[in-house]
Amino acid sequence: MPKSTFVESVRQISQAEQDDLRYDLVIAIPYIWKRVPDQFLREAVVERYNKKHNEGYFWSPPDSDIAQSSPDGDVCSKEDLEALADMKRRLNNMHYLEEEYERIKAFLKAHPGPGKSMKPWSLESPPDPPPVISLPPIPAPFRTVDRNYSYGWHISDAWLRIFRAAANDQGLLQWSTPRQGVNTLRELSGCDWPHLTGGVHPYAPPGEGEPEIAVMHICNTSSVLRYHGFRPTEEQFEWLKGLFRGLGEPQWYRSTVSKAEWDDITDNLGLLW
Repeated sequence: MPKSTFVESVRQISQAEQDDLRYDLVIAIPYIWKRVPDQFLREAVVERYNKKHNEGYFWSPPDSDIAQSSPDGDVCSKEDLEALADMKRRLNNMHYLEEEYERIKAFLKAHPGPGKSMKPWSLESPPDPPPVISLPPIPAPFRTVDRNYSYGWHISDAWLRIFRAAANDQGLLQWSTPRQGVNTLRELSGCDWPHLTGGVHPYAPPGEGEPEIAVMHICNTSSVLRYHGFRPTEEQFEWLKGLFRGLGEPQWYRSTVSKAEWDDITDNLGLLW
């Protein structure tokens, strides 16, 4: 959006609507520990306004953040799909999970997490937003495929259960809910937005035998705040990479549902962003 158009769009939105958004961000989402930079807050106001008044509107990341083309080899081959399916099987293999349990327990003993050392703050004086990580380019098919992309790790419920057990063994388990593995991950990392979602290989042809996997993602392309505002800091990201070392490097995964279906799901679940 050209700067002049963007500024004019902000001016057209009532102060009450902007105040409502700030309330959502700072109060109604209690696990947010840092102030969202004003730059992204303003963009989020425009996004909300457009979604409310323009039917079929979907936010998109800056064009400069999307790969212009798929480089040689950056396609989904039969071998890629087989490797993804093999990792899916490994994530539910008892021998692999036993090894992961011991590795995670040792990691948590040495590195209980940046969230454990975070200082409390008041709503009246939130801290300045810390620098967050940069991301690799979003795969080029984002330009033509009606799907959001999520950045994170291939994971499984079984892996989360052993993470929960390892955290409990170290006296770090903070929650006693069915989602305590995800909630404890947020608590220990200090990161706002680790979420579970479904995904496929980023270059898989839609509907052609793509194996769906579980993805623990730390940001996605569905909105300003999910893309910009909730990214981890460098310290949090390094901790997450250490915790997830047995899962490989983080990468972009394509959603299994359309952008419209994604919005319907998040609306029905009561997720503001």
